[in-house]
Amino acid sequence: MDDFEKKDLQNSENESGSAGIRPEEEEKSPTQVEDDLVKELEGIRDLLQNELDSANDEAEITVRHEEVLDENGELIQELDEIDEESDDEETGEPKERRICACCGENECDDSFGEDYPYCAECRKLMTASPVHVGGILMAIVMIVVAGASLFFCAKNSSGYMTLIDAETAYSEKKLIDAATSYNSYLQSVSSSDDVSLKAVKSLIEIFSSMGYYNDASTLVTTYGESNPSIGKNEKYSKIPETYASFLATSSAINSAIGDVINSNEKFDYDEKAAELDKLLKEGKDKEGTAYSEIFIEYYKYVLMSVAKVDSSKQIEQLLKVMELDKGENPWIYMPNLVSVYANEGDSENAGRYFEECMKVNIQESDLYMVYANAFRFGEKVDADKILEIADRAKASWPSNAAPGYQQIYAVAYLLKGDGENAMKAIEEYVGQGNYTVSACNLYALCSLYVKDNDGYQKMVDLFKNSGSSIGKTIVKYKNGKMTLEEVLTDNGGDI
Repeated sequence: MDDFEKKDLQNSENESGSAGIRPEEEEKSPTQVEDDLVKELEGIRDLLQNELDSANDEAEITVRHEEVLDENGELIQELDEIDEESDDEETGEPKERRICACCGENECDDSFGEDYPYCAECRKLMTASPVHVGGILMAIVMIVVAGASLFFCAKNSSGYMTLIDAETAYSEKKLIDAATSYNSYLQSVSSSDDVSLKAVKSLIEIFSSMGYYNDASTLVTTYGESNPSIGKNEKYSKIPETYASFLATSSAINSAIGDVINSNEKFDYDEKAAELDKLLKEGKDKEGTAYSEIFIEYYKYVLMSVAKVDSSKQIEQLLKVMELDKGENPWIYMPNLVSVYANEGDSENAGRYFEECMKVNIQESDLYMVYANAFRFGEKVDADKILEIADRAKASWPSNAAPGYQQIYAVAYLLKGDGENAMKAIEEYVGQGNYTVSACNLYALCSLYVKDNDGYQKMVDLFKNSGSSIGKTIVKYKNGKMTLEEVLTDNGGDI
């Protein structure tokens, strides 16, 4: 900082007023300095006036007279202004003296602001005061309370975000995602408030619409005892009864026809169907639990499917089940209608019932592959439509995509002659640990198409170690007895 800057900061007085003060002299007050300046200027004014008066008598200096008047007129004007300011100061009201609000004696220190209420001494005492132990403890308590509040707020916020995810997924018919999020939310809360009960009801409805009566019944039993809106609601209260009826019916059906359902042996359909009719006549088991007519009639369709009864009769039986059910359990018959029509290559009817299923749950992962079959078993093979179905299946699951969608891609790419992408798709699926029979056969077929003998042998060994073997149609393709398209469009094939 230079001398000029130091001077400006150290002395707030006008520089012209302080310039005449010598170090050895006693320093004058601002008022004294101003009085001396006034006197000096008055003397200058009188001197100038005399000069002007004498100049008027001399004609030869007329021009000089005007110059002097111009030059010194300003000084006279400034002097008059100073006189006026001095008069104003003398006649102005004195500044109010403000007393310290703490000690009540000293004048307030204006250096901290015009309205600062304390004097300099009291300020020193206040700023030098030590922090008390009580203050420290109070600060610690406040920090702990604030931290706990933030923790619980974050926890509740996380719970409500999970609930929002569940509601969003439910509205989008993504029942798998919705059920997962609702379940996570209910595990994060302990109270049974209105919000939690609404989540419970939504979860019950999801499980019921998917046929998970065990889970739905557990929720009704758990929350129904203390919540009348669930326990006394006919829609929910009958779920445990329905579940008990399905269990009793399933046990009876397994005893009657389980031997042929779980084997590849041929059997007489009419004979086994008579066993199911006998159950209908009995009406209930030994414990008195009523059998489900809908379930028994559905298993007549299952018998037809295993016995390879004409597809028209299968469709007729499924439509009978649908009529009996009155739309309460569409999961029993609706996907099977898609399957029967798709196996017939009837893409129109398969698509109609497929879309009905999508109105309930777009995450019916297996159903996408079933529907895709309609476009490879019909008179016209449509690989592009199969690709569209694969895209739709993948989009239905935002994180992991629909399980098995890679198989749909692999089939579509093989039909289009794109072995590289077909191999990439099936490798991804099997690489995730999905060693199903159809997936491994498809892997073997893709390997043969791209001439990857090691990949094919890997599948052969896998089947051998599990006590089975590669599909017959795959072996025929390897030996040149079937074309690739014949394998892909064979309704009774191995993929």
